[in-house]
Amino acid sequence: MAHKELKRQYEEDCKNHDRPWELWEILHDGIGWRTCTNPPSWSLLAEYRRKEGKKEDLKIEYFSGLNWREAEKLIGKVVEFSDEATVWSRAKKLRHVASKEVRKFYNCDEAWVYIRTCHETYKHPTITIGGIELPKPEAEAPEKGTDFWIWAPDEIEEIEELTWCGDPSDEKILASGIVHLTQDRAQAWADWWENTVIKRLR
Repeated sequence: MAHKELKRQYEEDCKNHDRPWELWEILHDGIGWRTCTNPPSWSLLAEYRRKEGKKEDLKIEYFSGLNWREAEKLIGKVVEFSDEATVWSRAKKLRHVASKEVRKFYNCDEAWVYIRTCHETYKHPTITIGGIELPKPEAEAPEKGTDFWIWAPDEIEEIEELTWCGDPSDEKILASGIVHLTQDRAQAWADWWENTVIKRLR
């Protein structure tokens, strides 16, 4: 059955998320990978994949006018807004939180009673080298059983996929600053090395 394993993963997401399709991407008509805006139709003409990232990145946090101070950390980040905590509107950024008198959240000139985090709230941090922005390698150990990718110049010719066991060799790799939780992040480093350092040497 087409997409059988992916459907199973999606069913698990449905148990834990109220908008599970936002955790998935679709590739169709050569446009490139895009976030699903509706539940997947599992078309035979399209490819699907789950967005990669840490589990904690996908945990939704809710804030109301009563605990608005706790939401100050979200200023400048993308969140969803609602008046009744039922229908949610996506806003570009949270501009500022409420005052004591008016316990609401603001985006431009609109005010809302509730906000919640969404996938776009969380962006993987980056570092800049020579004016080029690169995904920051992991600094904390992932959970046991987590797949990860490593790449390092003069040590690994190609990106290598491993599974985190938490043994001393894993800890040594982590301390080297070459651990990435997605293949794309590791590839970004390999591409940067090839297109800058190696290219100049040639």
